[in-house]
Amino acid sequence: RIAVEHGHFLFAWIGLIDWNGRRLKRVAKYGADSGFVDSLKVSIDEADPSANGPAGTALRTGRHFVSNDYLASPETGPWHDAARRAGVHAFAVYPIRLHGDVIGTMSFYSGERNFFTGALSATLEEMAVDVSFALDNLEREAERAQAVRELRASEARFRSLTELSSDFYWETDAEHRLVSRDSIGREAAKPAFRSPAQFGKRRWEVTDLSPEGTDWQAHRAVLEARQPFRDFEISRDRADGSERYVS
Repeated sequence: RIAVEHGHFLFAWIGLIDWNGRRLKRVAKYGADSGFVDSLKVSIDEADPSANGPAGTALRTGRHFVSNDYLASPETGPWHDAARRAGVHAFAVYPIRLHGDVIGTMSFYSGERNFFTGALSATLEEMAVDVSFALDNLEREAERAQAVRELRASEARFRSLTELSSDFYWETDAEHRLVSRDSIGREAAKPAFRSPAQFGKRRWEVTDLSPEGTDWQAHRAVLEARQPFRDFEISRDRADGSERYVS
């Protein structure tokens, strides 16, 4: 619409490759074309004659095509009758890319011969590049949104499983600092580090966990190596001076 209204074209359209139908499929159109665009057939199979026209060639080569005398151009011969009915006298087509691969075309039609100057063609080519850039961004955003949805679903499953468990759990960041812990599970299995004041500390920095001895040293070595651990015991000093062991 912007191209037609501001560029004074008769009409313009965008086609994307339909791999199932093996053709260029119209996905957007604007302007009075007298049925021209709907009558077009552009195959992506080289054995089909319609694949050897300007749009098909742009798809295969990744280069734009300009004809400033459409009705005299042999490349556009199969579409001359439809072009006469639509009043087309000049034409240009530019490839659209996604991640560098050609996936479609943008086509522009004028009712004036010699309409496409070098400056205008360069502007239209830049427009096709902008559309390609936008498609890249849209796909990246769609992938990011999908990753966020999958992460949230994974976290929801994780939370559901931990809430069903009678064991306690805690979470640490990459530097082994406490960032969260559960407040559920059996009372006897609740962890020693329940106070929010302990968040941001490493387990061996929590003062009432008796973080001395070879067991802690061995545990820290395992964590530093980013290895899983099992059967780890901690002792906690109770208010009455006794110790409580948790495995």
